[in-house]
Amino acid sequence: MIKLHLFQDIQYQKTSSESDLGSCYRSLYSNLFSIPDGGEVCLEISYTCDDAASFRLIATAHKDPPTEEVKKAVDSGLPVPEIQNPAFSIKAGKYEFEQLIMLPEPSKLEGFLCHYCTSRSGTVFLRILRENAFSFVAQILRPVLPS
Repeated sequence: MIKLHLFQDIQYQKTSSESDLGSCYRSLYSNLFSIPDGGEVCLEISYTCDDAASFRLIATAHKDPPTEEVKKAVDSGLPVPEIQNPAFSIKAGKYEFEQLIMLPEPSKLEGFLCHYCTSRSGTVFLRILRENAFSFVAQILRPVLPS
């Protein structure tokens, strides 16, 4: 994983009412092509690692494709305009980041997430971005805790 510093929040317009991690991810995985080109979905997942790891879905958020104003800001290295009343945000701060080669299969999600459990408890974000009609990018962000 590489270090990533977010200088501003990543904001999302909508959240889902789904509360079960397994059923939410299965539904998302089977409906990936319903994400609009340029759109994004983010799962915030908490974990505890005692004798065995357990995972809980905290939030599922959706983001519409970027507007021309957002694209210009990103291309120019300027702050992205904030969303009015965002439903959910990944807060600015330090994270460990990994871009995934492929999405984990729904039946293997929890085993996959175990690789990112580096303390007794914590949070990870799984972002899925639809780049175009044929490709997706998946990313894991794990907050870096102050030492």
